[in-house]
Amino acid sequence: MTLSEENYLKTIFLLYDERKTEVTTTAIADLLYTKASSVTDMLKKLSDKGLINYRKYQGVTLTPKGTQKAIQIVRKHRLWEVFLVEKLNFSWDEVHEIAEELEHIQSDKLISRLDAFLGFPERDPHGDPIPNEQGVFTTTIKTLLSELNDGDKGVCIAVKNTSKEFLVYLNKVGIALENEIEIISKEPFDNSMTVLVNDQKVNLSAIVCRNIYVAGIGGRNKEKKHWKRFMKKSSVKKLGILCAVLFLLISGYFLYRYFSKLRFEEVTIERSTDDCEDDCLSVSLNYLHCKGNSEFARNFNKEIETQVANFLLSNDDDTLQVDISIEKALENFMSDYNNIHEHFPEIPAYELILSDSIMWQNSKMLTLVSNRYSFTGGANAVQSKVFTHFALDNGEVITNENLFTDEAKVTAIAEKYFKQTQEASVIEVLDDKGFGFDGNGFHLPKSMGISADYLILFYEPFEIASYMDAAFEVKVPMKEVMPYLTFKED
Repeated sequence: MTLSEENYLKTIFLLYDERKTEVTTTAIADLLYTKASSVTDMLKKLSDKGLINYRKYQGVTLTPKGTQKAIQIVRKHRLWEVFLVEKLNFSWDEVHEIAEELEHIQSDKLISRLDAFLGFPERDPHGDPIPNEQGVFTTTIKTLLSELNDGDKGVCIAVKNTSKEFLVYLNKVGIALENEIEIISKEPFDNSMTVLVNDQKVNLSAIVCRNIYVAGIGGRNKEKKHWKRFMKKSSVKKLGILCAVLFLLISGYFLYRYFSKLRFEEVTIERSTDDCEDDCLSVSLNYLHCKGNSEFARNFNKEIETQVANFLLSNDDDTLQVDISIEKALENFMSDYNNIHEHFPEIPAYELILSDSIMWQNSKMLTLVSNRYSFTGGANAVQSKVFTHFALDNGEVITNENLFTDEAKVTAIAEKYFKQTQEASVIEVLDDKGFGFDGNGFHLPKSMGISADYLILFYEPFEIASYMDAAFEVKVPMKEVMPYLTFKED
């Protein structure tokens, strides 16, 4: 097997293990940072070798043969991670990429001896189970930290997100495997938490809590003590406290009823030319749909429908259509391509990829990022990012003009980081004018995203100046611009 084939098998195995359903080509492409068309080509090869079950537009599963091979790759990867941490003193955020290379060593004897040398470990440095030589995993009952409540305790036994960025963050806040975590308080609105770790209070976002696995060790003793103290109070005080508790429960119920409507599901649409073997038209769309019938859901879904439809139609702001469905736009796109291809069969196949995800959220707004790739017969493909900000109370889009209370101060802060990024850039210009802005000097871009750590400035090709044909991204520390965010936390 080639290295690429092994990477695909491992990716399919991990995605299926996480989602327990057929794996889409879009999910594979996102994880491997490749094009959907490339994924399709590889899936055909793996299917021909009897390693996967592949149904066009339906998804992928591993065959028993493919599962066996994938498990052995996972086994090698995780054993090498243990070796790097325990024997070579790497930190847990440094080992993944190295193990990605070592996992392809083809020597069963080496892996068997490595396993024995390490003492037959059952878990890797991130808490993931290591299959034994027969491919059997040790199972552990684990719970996401996000599922715990006030007063609960748990021991960190694994992390769901093993990216370098996430592990570095955990290092920064002092969370590691085997740490006891006690929930001090959980915010009902966004499920963020204040926890106690190593006698230190730490504030964790909902995203972080959804990526930490714990084994529960109880934690309701405090509640029993509180109840005993409550029973010693006078009847009047008891009544008052009970009324207060009842009020909080009722309020919490209605808050839950409202915010439970803000549930999102992924929608995946994939299309390609029928019976095509090479140079096929390919469309891969992965976007979010807000469930329920709240005002937020209606406005959010309408905006997403408009964005995706106009992406298919290659419309810009001047030609934007607001009354066309995604399916209709997709039908028009494929019909136009087929008509052109009929008259000019030599044209290369078109390819469109769109993938949306929620990038950041607080109690008042959320930021959605749309990563897009488009090739429609021009000289080059176009890759872009579109950020959209939604008000959580009604789902209305927050425009750039309304994003900050003092745009001038944000612009001044952003310019400083733009210049720093500019100095370190290796972007090639199209003439001798240099790298900068034409005309009126520095300005914020049309596309700005908000993450937990940064305000992201995304300048499209030619947006900075006519001679810059590449996108340019600048990261501004969020802590510096947060005071001027219109929809910041109170």
